[in-house]
Amino acid sequence: MRQPVRSDMGATPTQPCLRSGVHDCAGAARATCTQHVREIGRSGKLDFRSLQTAGLPLQVGPAIAHMKRTMRLASLEQTTMEWRRLPSSPECRIDRPQARSVRRLVRCALLVLASIASIGAEAASPAAPAAPCTGPAGLLGLLDRPTVGDSSCVVPDGMGVLEAGLTFGQITGTPGGSIDTGPNAEFRWGLPGNSELVLLPPNEQYLRYNAIQGMPASTVQGVGPTTIGIKHEFGFSRHWQWTAEALATVPSGSRVFGSRGVGMAANGIISYSSNGPFGASLMLGVTSETEPSAAGGRRYLSVNPDFVVTWQSTDRLQFYAEAYGQSHTGYHQGWGSDADGGVQFLVSPDVEIDLEEGVRMQGNLGGFSHYTGFGVGMLF
Repeated sequence: MRQPVRSDMGATPTQPCLRSGVHDCAGAARATCTQHVREIGRSGKLDFRSLQTAGLPLQVGPAIAHMKRTMRLASLEQTTMEWRRLPSSPECRIDRPQARSVRRLVRCALLVLASIASIGAEAASPAAPAAPCTGPAGLLGLLDRPTVGDSSCVVPDGMGVLEAGLTFGQITGTPGGSIDTGPNAEFRWGLPGNSELVLLPPNEQYLRYNAIQGMPASTVQGVGPTTIGIKHEFGFSRHWQWTAEALATVPSGSRVFGSRGVGMAANGIISYSSNGPFGASLMLGVTSETEPSAAGGRRYLSVNPDFVVTWQSTDRLQFYAEAYGQSHTGYHQGWGSDADGGVQFLVSPDVEIDLEEGVRMQGNLGGFSHYTGFGVGMLF
């Protein structure tokens, strides 16, 4: 049986008012509330099971500390919270002093409820989502390579990323041949305000045509153009992230592989993470670029979708598949689309290596029928 909380006078809380006169009721009420506080201090026990069934996820320890600091309490015992009321008796009339005590008790009860509600709200509030592409395996999501689409993550302020690789492809059509590119380098530097600078230096390209009847084998060598840009992350939630980037291609490179005029690109990127092994990303871009001088140097516009799915099987290993396209692959040329897939392996939290295989799906995007590539990414 639960023992009653006793007052300073050695009797149960109802007895002082019955024994005394009208004017002792206020003192008895005060003594009762004071004694209840002392009982809480001695026992240090609060059980909020009855309140939790009503939907308040409370933390008992913080609740005790908070209420001891801010108010005088009535008894809170075992599994219930119960206020002791003064008895209804003709001898215990409610005069002004007693009314003031009742008001004090009411205020005390309201403070208790307010404290419980505030502590419950703090316990129920969700934790802020962790920033994407962080943690021991964050580099797998931070890198732009090996996909054609760019990552929605930006390099942390004051840090840098270096990416590089080689590709070996077979070209379409007659006479056929091969095209190799490298180093496919990209430098990214983190800026304040969730932004980064991007630099894509020229690639060295080797194009070899097979010999056919009446035409010997031939080789064409040159460099591509230089591209600079900036990327900005607008925000993220527990599962989603929103990013945009702007890129400019300067007139540069060789006659066969370069850019005759200024090129511009604007990309919007949205990515999804299951907070598990699965992830997906969609990049949609618009470009205005020019052909190499050897091809006429004419300008054309294009809309470029890119969709990537990833599966991280372990802390170090991630697989991906990608499909991408352009509404125009050149001046007066139509749609072109390719697909690729591959694997990334995290050597350390700051070093990644990857292997990829790509195939032509439609049109002449990239000029190859299929290709193989490998590369490396580093965070410093």
